[in-house]
Amino acid sequence: MKHFICIHYYIFSSAFFMKNFLIVGASSGIGRHLTNTLLQAGHQVYGTYHENPVSGILPGEFYTYLDVLEGEIDPGFLPERVDGLAYMPGSINLKPFSRFRPDEFIEDYKLQVIGAIRVIQAVLPKLKASPDASVLLFSTVAVQYGFSFHTQVAASKG
Repeated sequence: MKHFICIHYYIFSSAFFMKNFLIVGASSGIGRHLTNTLLQAGHQVYGTYHENPVSGILPGEFYTYLDVLEGEIDPGFLPERVDGLAYMPGSINLKPFSRFRPDEFIEDYKLQVIGAIRVIQAVLPKLKASPDASVLLFSTVAVQYGFSFHTQVAASKG
């Protein structure tokens, strides 16, 4: 968590004016925590969800459904300027390498890499409207340390 806090501080908290952030996968886990942190700092968060709709939405928080793998990604719900994008969708399928089917690697790659590319490309004009926009993508420590049963996630997030 220490590294997440450092990255978060460096990328997202350097200005004295309200910024607009897109958090893809903002309804749970780290995405929800990042959303709450940005809201507390006075920023606006445009979040997406796929499986977990959000209840108890706070002022400055806006949500829309998004499937990063299917259909066109329409950034019309976003303001003209997006100062930061964090891509949180992911999956972790833990099992021995010998039990993976090749298509499982392909599906994971689609979600973790192709999904991120599709979102970034769709939002790029709004990111370019900001003088100092940032994009945050997550990797995994499994790449460096070679954890047991982490072959699939390390392959797509490495």
